[in-house]
Amino acid sequence: EDSRESPVSPYSLAKAMASHLCLMLHRTRAFPAVVARPFLTYGPRQEGGMFIPALLRACLEGRDFEMTPGEQTREFNFVGDIVEGLLLAALTPAALGEIINLGSGREVTVRETAALIVKLTGSKTVLKLGALPYRAGEAMRFFSSSEKAREILGWTSRTGLEEGLSLTFSALRAAAREKARAL
Repeated sequence: EDSRESPVSPYSLAKAMASHLCLMLHRTRAFPAVVARPFLTYGPRQEGGMFIPALLRACLEGRDFEMTPGEQTREFNFVGDIVEGLLLAALTPAALGEIINLGSGREVTVRETAALIVKLTGSKTVLKLGALPYRAGEAMRFFSSSEKAREILGWTSRTGLEEGLSLTFSALRAAAREKARAL
């Protein structure tokens, strides 16, 4: 939370600037602001081309999956845990004016996560490791320290990766069944 931001994209620059604006308004105008930084959140109903939902859909459909070599590390956080942290940040007076990371701090390689997803889904999906290059400016290690969240909010991430992935896949499979029934 105390480290200087180093944006690598217009999106990350916009987040850094919004954080500075909110904290400046808190300091100068008593604006009730908390900057919560949720780390890599996943869960049911997540759309788009993000890694976890894209791989889960490929597994559900039995398609092979192209990805980077997967040596980079990330921490993945289940949406229910992050929602709880956000609510606590909004309702805890001691959080005002603070930057608070919301994350598990549990670092895992993208390759290990992909293999776990294929195993949990029972899919025959083949992971095509190295079919895609790393993104420009890719952080090879990305995880949080959430000590401040524990101290100020009394919050910790409770859902392990395997449990969260299983819940997410179950929801995706149920949604696919519903969609098939509706057709």
